[in-house]
Amino acid sequence: MQVIRLTSVLALALAMHATCPLALGDEEKLSEQDKAAKAACTTIGADVTSPPSLPADYPVRSQGDFNACQSYTATLMADSWLIKNKKVAASYRTSPVASYFRFLKGKGATLDSERLGDAFGGTPSSSLDVAIRPPGKACSNEALKDIDPEKFFDYSEQLRKCQVRYKALLADASKNNKTVDDNARAALLNEAQCVIANELKVKGLAYDSLQLAKLLESKHYGDILYDIIDKACAKPGMEVATDGMPALTEVSLYEQKKDATGKFSYKLLPENFSKIKKSVVDALSAGNPAAMAYCSKYLKTTDPEDLEMIYPPERPNAFATYATTSKFDVPKLTEKCGPHVSPVTRREWHNGACMYLVHNSWGMDCKVYDASRKKNCDKGKLWVRENELFENIISVSTF
Repeated sequence: MQVIRLTSVLALALAMHATCPLALGDEEKLSEQDKAAKAACTTIGADVTSPPSLPADYPVRSQGDFNACQSYTATLMADSWLIKNKKVAASYRTSPVASYFRFLKGKGATLDSERLGDAFGGTPSSSLDVAIRPPGKACSNEALKDIDPEKFFDYSEQLRKCQVRYKALLADASKNNKTVDDNARAALLNEAQCVIANELKVKGLAYDSLQLAKLLESKHYGDILYDIIDKACAKPGMEVATDGMPALTEVSLYEQKKDATGKFSYKLLPENFSKIKKSVVDALSAGNPAAMAYCSKYLKTTDPEDLEMIYPPERPNAFATYATTSKFDVPKLTEKCGPHVSPVTRREWHNGACMYLVHNSWGMDCKVYDASRKKNCDKGKLWVRENELFENIISVSTF
């Protein structure tokens, strides 16, 4: 996914025109223009239009080092559909961790060399299509609720190293035509079991010594993690049917093509600027969230220097102009501002402006955002001004 960012000029303008929350009795002080804007900003959203498809107190989750915002977004989209269609109780949540690994497995990631967070980013659409819809079942968050995303990769590396040492032990015995040291083998099997249960915190998995040995003898390291996730999800009551769940429809600002040599080219689709906003509004009006791809950097700062455009800064909102020039470089834009995906779940008049609620996946602590974001942050949920939101969305996916 590729993304665009706020211009320095726009960021400065927003900072200069920040609006304080309205006090009681201030309604009549609104300008006619603001009154019209407020009237047009009707409250819509998944937790308003079609309760309880997305409860207002839906907690923000942290993706930690998983670098899997697309899976966290896809599971929220899936949960909203499942709850709205009365497939599950309103308290049900799909595991983003299970969805992430099912996606990697579906894409054929061996994980032999890739750091987990760097393997196959994907999009909400591809995550839903690979990890949740085709299997016909979603894995409950209860199956893997004790996993700590902040520490998972470190502990996963312990398990990877354990596999490397175990296979080296077997290879050495085979090479030298000798019996495998049973004590060394038992020690490595015990270490692997401890990492799975105590560090990765995948509880209740019954691996006997023979099953664990076979697991460590897997050709690829990914096969170990996939087996662990599949077994955790296969426990009674941990999976729910997703039959009938539709695919997400994506509207993007650019079209990506790959030629015979594998080289990508990008074409801007300016007609989709208005379609993106319509898709978001239509989804919220129907009681569904919308998954947006955008630049993560603008969540962390509103400093004009930090948000300096890599295309002409003298042209506010110049993406359309810049993108049609020979300098258009989507990968460079991505590198500069950081690709990210989050669900948009609600629109309302908030703090004196028409705002949209973004359920980010950076946890419930608002300290990760700069001061201008913190004042509109509620336990990790961010209220973002309408103009700011739609000038930064590069694509949106909706049911």
